Amino acid sequence: MVVHDINQAAAARHLEAGAAWVDSPKEVAEQSEIVFTSLPGPTQVEAVALGEWESWKE
Repeated sequence: MVVHDINQAAAARHLEAGAAWVDSPKEVAEQSEIVFTSLPGPTQVEAVALGEWESWKE
């Protein structure tokens, strides 16, 4: 499992359990067949899927 969060501390329990940290949503997509998101709301989903982080689609 690979993880990314704008706040790396939020992923601490996953990292402690053996997940690998990556520096961007694009890297998550490149290393994954399935991607799960856990975002606070529609604004954040839009930012990741269509906004500043949309480079994951490249």
